[in-house]
Amino acid sequence: MSKRNIRSTIAIALSLSMITIATTNAKEGERKERRGPPPEAIEACSNLSLEDQCQFTTPRGHDLTGICFSPDLQTKVLACKPENNMRRNHHEEEGEA
Repeated sequence: MSKRNIRSTIAIALSLSMITIATTNAKEGERKERRGPPPEAIEACSNLSLEDQCQFTTPRGHDLTGICFSPDLQTKVLACKPENNMRRNHHEEEGEA
């Protein structure tokens, strides 16, 4: 292999490494940006009042029930707070409780 080919191979490998790192950092940033309840929990209480019973389906297909609460008192937005831990509910449905 000539020096030119080796340099080209190294340049390509470095470029691919940088792209991989940039993509990984972007995905991690996306996960960290959302804070607070998921949109489904907020939508579940959009027409309800504080402490009303609510229910919603998670993006993974789990049906949750809970009560409407205010995660941010300044905005007065309500969200459905599950009654129990979602993992526990999922295991109970499968008979693993």
